[in-house]
Amino acid sequence: MPNGQSLWSYGLLAYFFMELCFRLNLSLLLQKKNESGSPLYTRQMATLLAVREIPTSTFLAQTVALFCLLVPVPLARIQLNDSSSEQAIFGILAGIILAILYHSLYMKLFKTESPSETSRAVKLRCCLARIAMCLEGSLAMCCCCCKEPQAGLLQDDGTQLPVIESHGGQERRDRDVEAPASADSPDYRLPRLDPNFLESSSDTAAGSTAWRCCKCIQDFRGFFEFLFVDVGAEVQVINQRALDAELVAQQAESHAKDAEERKVTAEKDAEKSVILADQAKQDMEAAKRLKEEADRQAQEAQDAAKAFKAEEARARKDLKVHKDKAAKEMGLINHRASQVKTCIEELEEAKQSGEMSSLETAVNATSYTVEEMNHSLADAGEAAKVVVPLMQIIVNKQAECKAVESEWRRSLDNLKARVKQAKETPGMLDAEASKSQAGAAHVRKLTSDAESVFRCLMDAVRAGINVPKSDSETVRHAEEILTKWQRVFNCSAKQRELIQAIIVNVVWAKDRDSDPKMPFRDRYGDLTFTELCFCLQTVQKSESPTFVAEGLKLVQSKYPKDLQGALEYLNTLVFLLDYTEREDIEKAKELFRTSESNATGPEFLKKLIGTLCEAGNEAKEGKYVEDEAFIKKADLQLAKANPAEILGQIKQRGMEKKLLAKFRDIFVNLAEEQQKQYGVLMAPHHTQAIALLIFRDFLRLLTEQSPDLNSIKALIARVATGEGKSMLIAAQAAFVALSESQGGAGKKVHVIGTDERLVSRDFKSFEKSLFEKMGIKAMCLCRDSKEADGDTWKNVWDYDVVYCLPHHVSLLYTQEVTSGGSRLDNFKNCVLLIDEVDALVIDKSPTDLVIDNHARLSKYAMNIAETLHLGQGMPEDLLPKRGEASYEEKQRVYKIVQQRWKQAKEIKRMVEAGSATDFLRSADFADAGWVAKDPKSGLPDKSKQSTQLEILRFAHRLQSSPDPNTVKDQFPMKWFEPVFVMSKPLVFGSYSCILGFSGTLGNDEEKKFLQDAYKCAFLDVPEFLRTCSGDAFHTTKWTTPDLKRPENATKGDFPQHGIEVHPSVQAQLSSVSGLAIRARRHVPVLIIAGSTDQAKMVLDDLREQARKNCLQDWDVVRDLSFAQWERSKMDYKDNLFLSTQRVGLQATDPWRITVTDGSGGRGTDYKIFDSEADKLGGLLLIVMRVPLSSREWTQYQGRTARQDRRGQMCAVLCSQDYSDRAENSGRALPDIAYAGQSWVAPEAEDVAEQIMAFGTQYSQKALRESQCELVAGWRAHELCEVACKLDGGLPREDNNFLKWIKGYRFSTLADFEADAKKHFLGGKEIPKCALPENYITPYVPLVRPDQGRGVVFALDISGSMSLCTEQVKPEGDGKLTRLDVCKGHATKLLNRDVEDEDMMGLVLFDNQTYWKEPVSVGAGRAEIQSAIEKAKTGGRTALRLAISEGAKKLTNISEKQKWQASRSVLIVLTDGSDSNDTNMTVDKLALELEQFSGTMLLITVGLTSGEMRTFEGDFVKWNKALGGGDRARHFKADWEDVDAAFEKVREVLEEEVAGLDLSAA
Repeated sequence: MPNGQSLWSYGLLAYFFMELCFRLNLSLLLQKKNESGSPLYTRQMATLLAVREIPTSTFLAQTVALFCLLVPVPLARIQLNDSSSEQAIFGILAGIILAILYHSLYMKLFKTESPSETSRAVKLRCCLARIAMCLEGSLAMCCCCCKEPQAGLLQDDGTQLPVIESHGGQERRDRDVEAPASADSPDYRLPRLDPNFLESSSDTAAGSTAWRCCKCIQDFRGFFEFLFVDVGAEVQVINQRALDAELVAQQAESHAKDAEERKVTAEKDAEKSVILADQAKQDMEAAKRLKEEADRQAQEAQDAAKAFKAEEARARKDLKVHKDKAAKEMGLINHRASQVKTCIEELEEAKQSGEMSSLETAVNATSYTVEEMNHSLADAGEAAKVVVPLMQIIVNKQAECKAVESEWRRSLDNLKARVKQAKETPGMLDAEASKSQAGAAHVRKLTSDAESVFRCLMDAVRAGINVPKSDSETVRHAEEILTKWQRVFNCSAKQRELIQAIIVNVVWAKDRDSDPKMPFRDRYGDLTFTELCFCLQTVQKSESPTFVAEGLKLVQSKYPKDLQGALEYLNTLVFLLDYTEREDIEKAKELFRTSESNATGPEFLKKLIGTLCEAGNEAKEGKYVEDEAFIKKADLQLAKANPAEILGQIKQRGMEKKLLAKFRDIFVNLAEEQQKQYGVLMAPHHTQAIALLIFRDFLRLLTEQSPDLNSIKALIARVATGEGKSMLIAAQAAFVALSESQGGAGKKVHVIGTDERLVSRDFKSFEKSLFEKMGIKAMCLCRDSKEADGDTWKNVWDYDVVYCLPHHVSLLYTQEVTSGGSRLDNFKNCVLLIDEVDALVIDKSPTDLVIDNHARLSKYAMNIAETLHLGQGMPEDLLPKRGEASYEEKQRVYKIVQQRWKQAKEIKRMVEAGSATDFLRSADFADAGWVAKDPKSGLPDKSKQSTQLEILRFAHRLQSSPDPNTVKDQFPMKWFEPVFVMSKPLVFGSYSCILGFSGTLGNDEEKKFLQDAYKCAFLDVPEFLRTCSGDAFHTTKWTTPDLKRPENATKGDFPQHGIEVHPSVQAQLSSVSGLAIRARRHVPVLIIAGSTDQAKMVLDDLREQARKNCLQDWDVVRDLSFAQWERSKMDYKDNLFLSTQRVGLQATDPWRITVTDGSGGRGTDYKIFDSEADKLGGLLLIVMRVPLSSREWTQYQGRTARQDRRGQMCAVLCSQDYSDRAENSGRALPDIAYAGQSWVAPEAEDVAEQIMAFGTQYSQKALRESQCELVAGWRAHELCEVACKLDGGLPREDNNFLKWIKGYRFSTLADFEADAKKHFLGGKEIPKCALPENYITPYVPLVRPDQGRGVVFALDISGSMSLCTEQVKPEGDGKLTRLDVCKGHATKLLNRDVEDEDMMGLVLFDNQTYWKEPVSVGAGRAEIQSAIEKAKTGGRTALRLAISEGAKKLTNISEKQKWQASRSVLIVLTDGSDSNDTNMTVDKLALELEQFSGTMLLITVGLTSGEMRTFEGDFVKWNKALGGGDRARHFKADWEDVDAAFEKVREVLEEEVAGLDLSAA
């Protein structure tokens, strides 16, 4: 065999194996790749290629045969080295390539056919295919010599076609159809070899090799002859037949399906027919039964019709009976309902009338009605079910009225008894007899009788009785008793006539034209006997005929509740009118020019004052002269005699005089209203007129944008208390609000004050008398102490004048900004008037945090609070879970609520005990029992909101309601979060200008702060009495030995020094008590203590001495402290009046002593009318602590020397109150004062000034902080406004925004701006800060109160810690050791109570210390946990060494991190006292702890009694070294209750709440 045979043998083997694989997988090749694709081969192509699919068994058999035939010989040759394996491999590769090319050629030939190709191309393809087929056949015959091929060709159905003979190549296959004439058709049918050629089992004849050669040559010859045969028709016929066959097969299949369906349908129809037949049979039977039933029913219907007619007749009869009965019962019900309504109305009307007889009649009539209704119940039938409840309504109301009747009868009987008893007292003695001791006792008895009768009368009135109508006889006797008593007042006949009119008014309270239908009880209000005495004393002390004449008219037009205020105001008007005659216009102008504040003010102010107040009475443009004044001196007599006439003349002159212009109309309107009510002309002082003209010219300069102003936008006037600030503000507001065509400025006005009650009072005073009369639309946002509703806010810019509080302006501005800012320009056309600028601007922060309810956190906080109220364990779903997205804010809320809940319990306990807190109990349910307290005035502040207040209210509601869910639904607890930083200077600066009024302006530093922050100038308005001739104006004088004293006074009766300084509190208290008791013999005494506690000490000491002298201590020494105001406002009011009254009514009786705290040193009017006391220096003021603020000192001095009365003061101080040192100076008092010293004037004034100067050091520090607060607040406000302009507005619910807004004061401005851009401004560029650079440069951020803290846990690992406890291991296989228990608690502290921002270290100690250095908990929590778990017990106990090192570590952490060292916590646990360290002694450790500013928590477990005594002695030293208090805490425990000790440690850690609770802002 040649060498190449092995190659071809393996080639044939590979080829035929590929062919077998093709035939095995033919079915897969005929499938489509997807719904829209085509298969690799079509069935037609497979048929043309003579390929038939073979089963797997055939594939395996033929494969084995091929290997058996073709592999052995070449393999043997390879073994004999006659051939090589490389040749075999090449043969296999050649066979594979041949098979691939062969099938690729087939694919190309048949897949590129198209009808448009020519017959030559078709023939060419057929030629190539035939060549390939012949090659296939030849190779097969050469290789398979043992087989004889079947020469037949196959059709599509598998039958053989006749073999093509080689006779000229013209024979065709034996077919019944003729081929088409054209060969252009592409549908050719190519002859192919029998696919079973290799499967044939017939043997070949001898000489088969030659036969095969001949056969091969014959096939090739026949093939080339076939090229010239027109096979187109044959192929077309074959294809057409195949298509027809396929179509016939489909039709046959369709017919078979139709036949099957018809068969099924027929079977179903047959079944239905059987069913229908059965049904028809059943229907016939049913019809029969129905007919029988119908017949039966027809008979029954006939019977029923007869019965129905009979029943209908009976029903009609019964219906008529029931209808008549129902009508009767309904009539009875209506009648009884009418009776009930009538009875209720009669009872209520009788009750409201206050007449005893009417109430008795109504009750009796009701009893008769109830009795009648009760008797009629027997015949009421079903109506009784309605009548009985109606009767019960009457019975209940009757019972109520009987109780009222009983109370009325008791009150009237009490009044009668008192009147009867008082009638037995004889009348007033003569003047001489009354001066005797018996006469004085008689006067006191008359006074006591009058007071008891009056109190009984008021008790009856407040019970609801109209006493004059119920018992006029008793009222007449009460009038006689009061008339008898009023004769103790020494006065003229006219004055006595007025006093008698007051008594008649108070006793009878007759109807008035102003409100004739006012209920009788409301006519008295809270009138007390003290107020009645004040009214009578006001009449007694007023000698003006005008007062008496107008007082009579006034008393006849007022109800009793209004008498005191009306008479006091009338007295003030008469006082001012009397002094108007002494007013000197030139003196007033001179005081304006020479005032230090005005003389050193800005140039524009000097020019304005110089023009208006030019000396002389020559008329000149812009000059204020007598002829331009509102009222001339020549008109004063006429003004007193006939105010209405002089007002007409003033109006006429107003048309000619132009200086006051529109102010004249304003004054006329005010004067007309006062004249109408009080019959007295109210004329503005020259000082008031000049001040208003200066404000007017300042507004003109602003409008003209005069360069003289030099960027000044505010003018603040100092107007002393009692100088008519309210009138000045109202007049200025009216002028600004009037349009320019009316002579005004044509701008809106917002008037803000600090006290809601005073703002509302001022608005009511001028609402009708000024604003309505001048056509000015005005409103008050705090009228009746109620917040304005949402609709009012929407329309606020529709009003010309708005009276409000500072927080109203904040809310208005915030609302405008957050709603798009479309109305912010309104502020530019609005003037801001501020009352009490010092209290609003200096004493308050320049920045407000606008807070709002956070809905999501509110629900969470409320659920925590409810759980705490129920005393249950905290549910798992409420505990903050580390890793949650909201963990940080939940942890903050969780801790704050728990802390505030504990504080709420303490606040409630303190209030019930009478101690002062920041909150007040309130009877108003809208306040839920609690309201915030203003820290300065002590009054309720309903505008203030805070988390603590919400928790107090929520707890109160939960305790008052049995159903917590109802409380949660109707009154959900709110959680406040800041949403906007509101800068007052920025908001106030957005107004057109600021006009301010203040009683004091403070020191130079405070003035400078106002100038820088608000760009303001200051105007000093002189006091009215200083402009009057004579000795009308007085200032408070220091007590000296030179003051005029009475002849009967001893040297010790009055203070001999202006200031006394004592080294101890007891010495100070003794001196104050002695001075007050001696001085009360001659003048009233007012003591201002340094605090509420100090006031109580003085009060108790003075009353003790009064009791020793057999005096009524409560009467002689009166309490006016803030604690007394909280206890009883009515008693406080009585004490205020009696504070300047003698104990008796005689001129020789001593005076009362009044003790108050700082609250009584501001804004309280102590009225004194006694001329004898005035001659002796007036009210004596004793100050126990000179305040550091000059403004507060001025307020103290203003409590005496009021109006035209004199005043004197002294200061009795304790040096311990002034022991602090300022930063760059000494102490507040001179050095010699600390051992005890006294000074008289003028040295006393110098000492006071030194205290003020010392206070300025603190004032400067506070103002520096205020300036930094201003800068931070201003910038935060600007950035909040930028955020409002973004899509979506302020991100209120964004935790990053909340953290940013809370931390605005704790970052540098650059960091603050960067955080804003990063978190909620989207990286946008922000505008530059509008503040000047020199103002921003000194800014220093505060140290964050919510910064991290250092925590060190020192754990004893001495040998004793290996002992077992009684606690079982979680696995249950033994008990826990002491160390295991402590590890568990340390882990809990780490995971629950230490925050991510904290740094925590671990020190393990036995006879030495082992440190795990402090790391940030957020990043090193797992590291610390691992160190705790690895702790093992060791030797002895080095407790003091561990404490020393832990304290030092914490101090280093605070210094390095710049944290507040006081927030560091050292936790130490030990089970024994120190038994190792000898170098670290107890005293040495105490010295080291003096440098530690944090908190130390010591847990001792299982110490013996001896060890505990030793340890407690050591602990006392350590606690003292730390400063005492709660800086060091010792928790003693046994191993059974060690959990409780660790729980206390947790409570201490929770006191340092993570995050800021700024909701109280």
